[in-house]
Amino acid sequence: MTSPPFSPTTAEIAQANPRFTPVAAGTAPAATAALPPATTVTIKPAQDYAIALVATFYPMNLAQLGGERIVAGLQTVDTNVYIAFNRDLPLSWFASVYKTGEIRPNAAAFAYSSDADSFTLPLNKAITLTHDSAGWRIPSYDSSLYQVCVGFGLGADPIFCAYSLQVSPVKTVLVAAGGFQLVRDAGSQDIGDVINATEEAWSMPIGGQYILTFDASGNGTLTTR
Repeated sequence: MTSPPFSPTTAEIAQANPRFTPVAAGTAPAATAALPPATTVTIKPAQDYAIALVATFYPMNLAQLGGERIVAGLQTVDTNVYIAFNRDLPLSWFASVYKTGEIRPNAAAFAYSSDADSFTLPLNKAITLTHDSAGWRIPSYDSSLYQVCVGFGLGADPIFCAYSLQVSPVKTVLVAAGGFQLVRDAGSQDIGDVINATEEAWSMPIGGQYILTFDASGNGTLTTR
């Protein structure tokens, strides 16, 4: 059985945290046809507990980099659920620039295929980011006027920010892809909300096939196929 890709409702998009502006798929620069290794998860609950989960993404070097994991997808589990991330929540590089005093940041995305992807993201007339095998190359800009963030996004249309790291001018920042996470909803979380480090999460490095099983008490265990 096939399922449609994640498609948030108009109401969910309207409730999204304004700090993390989604990117329309049509604004993403053309990318290569290559895809990252397939990552899938089958979720199996022992009982119908209407288990509320949110989806996000983390970099390989999260502990070193810091940054914020952000809700980029919502999933309620009543019976069995199968998620193929390349299809349902495809991964993109994501960057944004916020100008002091404005309502929302400007954001752009580029489809992810590997950590060595080479591309250019113009964010505004003053700031253009580039990326290659060395990482993000951050140009000179007025850091008292602009806040620049880089990271990863999930989704097809729109693309939602899933991990964000604030950077400084004239730096090269390596942000290698780690994997997808499903996180137990801390209580009515919406797309764009920041995920706290204390929230229960199940991490799935790129390229694995996973099974997330919830027992009769609602406790989750992640295994590989």
